Amino acid sequence: MIFASIYDRRKKYFILSFFSCLLLAVLVLFFIYKKNIFLHLLIYNILPFSFAHFLNIFSLAAVRHALIFGLLFSFFAVIKDKKSVFFWYPALIPLTLIFAFKTGSEANYFIEFIACSCIFSGIVLAKMVSEKKFIVSILISQGLLFLPFKPAPVFTKTYGQELPFAIYNRPSAGLKEAGELIVSELISSPEPVLSYDTGWLIAAEKEIIIAPYQFSQLAKYGRWDDSSIVDMVKEKQFSLILMDAVDYEKTGERFTKRMMQAIKENYSIRRVIGNFYILEPSGWNF
Repeated sequence: MIFASIYDRRKKYFILSFFSCLLLAVLVLFFIYKKNIFLHLLIYNILPFSFAHFLNIFSLAAVRHALIFGLLFSFFAVIKDKKSVFFWYPALIPLTLIFAFKTGSEANYFIEFIACSCIFSGIVLAKMVSEKKFIVSILISQGLLFLPFKPAPVFTKTYGQELPFAIYNRPSAGLKEAGELIVSELISSPEPVLSYDTGWLIAAEKEIIIAPYQFSQLAKYGRWDDSSIVDMVKEKQFSLILMDAVDYEKTGERFTKRMMQAIKENYSIRRVIGNFYILEPSGWNF
């Protein structure tokens, strides 16, 4: 009876502390960023749901985690106590994936689902101590799914290219060399710089003006007007623009059509490093 009372008090304290800290964090963010945090949390997040987009990112997660996803749902055959948090947590966690339906969402929405699947898959396998061969085969099979079997994209070799035209995103000497060349270019150029991936700007310690992909999606659905960036491009305010071959040679999704048109009319290729294009304002030399 005493332990039950202590448990109930701790549960109430935990819930109160959780929501108090959450409210405090929100208030601090609103105090620091004011209108911007409102735009970020509400206006810029009101994008339409896309089942096709969900299937696309689900396939990326499911291909490598197929077995542990299956074991998560078999967990309910092992744990049947509906009063236990160990029953309701894995039962409700799939509901969080509803946010992955939003246009522009990424596979990071599956992180908690994947972590949950790993934990409860371990519990399921621990209950099957007599099935050692089955457990070993499951672990080996799941391990094999993590191997990089995905085919690499194909890019057309470009005249004047400095490195092999296919630079992949997995760690390699080619990616390291390309990264060093790109970061060196960004560091030596004055701000502002526009990059298809803001990670390059962080590596070069440059100011991030915009994350092209996210804002292009917002522009596509009328949540953001790209005129300010289009005007900056037309006025050649960016000392350099970094993009990959998919965006430059095709349409891509990281830049709006107006941005791409303005870029091609006002910028020319300065260097081609693998499948990365470094553009500079036409007629300008740094």
